[in-house]
Amino acid sequence: MKDDDLLDALGRAARKNDLLADPRWDALARGELSDEEIQKLAEGSAATRDAVEAFRPLGAQANACLTEQALVAIGAQNPGAAPAEVVRIHRPRRALLALFAACLTAAVAFVLLSRNDAEPPLPMYALSVEGGDRSFRADAPSPDEPRLAPGSRLSLSIRPAADVLGVVEARAYSIRDGVVAPCRPRIEIAATGAILVTGSREELFPDIGPGRLEIAILVGRPETLPEHTPAASELAPEGPTRAFQVLRAAVWLTDPNEK
Repeated sequence: MKDDDLLDALGRAARKNDLLADPRWDALARGELSDEEIQKLAEGSAATRDAVEAFRPLGAQANACLTEQALVAIGAQNPGAAPAEVVRIHRPRRALLALFAACLTAAVAFVLLSRNDAEPPLPMYALSVEGGDRSFRADAPSPDEPRLAPGSRLSLSIRPAADVLGVVEARAYSIRDGVVAPCRPRIEIAATGAILVTGSREELFPDIGPGRLEIAILVGRPETLPEHTPAASELAPEGPTRAFQVLRAAVWLTDPNEK
């Protein structure tokens, strides 16, 4: 037997053993086979039946749904990108179909994983204040508001109703006569989400004279906390719906000359 005849024989044998060499698979992927033809194509081994299910068209509704989710995922990653030019392929081959299906599956998986990775809402927090001459619990009305003399320290314990999953941050502000000013206390956050805010009168309320004021602690996910100093209306106890929690307590700054 000549070399060419041997190669032809090997090629015929390889095509005979190639499950996907039959041109009907391309027709099946394009949706051009009748139910009778599909049933005949599926006859044989379990591998053939699995291939039929893999190549069977998804249907217009499923394709539209998957395409929409893929475009949403791509748009979310590239919000400023120009729309891509669509090139119609009249006779797709198996390799192109497989590549398109893999890309579509990856895009859909990205959307689903992105949704699943979202951190759960924070549990409700409760604030208790210790320091100065008296202690005050924010969750129970009390006339006993802490009085801070120069050099006195204040400690605010902020505890969640349940352990927190994910990252949580806190920021502190003072409020007097509708004016909000940032505080610079020491803020420690435990793995459970519990928060401890501490500082001296001078650290918490710099350049603020004697009198009554409120301290507001903002608690939330890092991306939900405002980057700017919020207005007093944003920190109101009954303010608008917020993506973060606001906990407030009143304190008194005593006059240094007070006896």
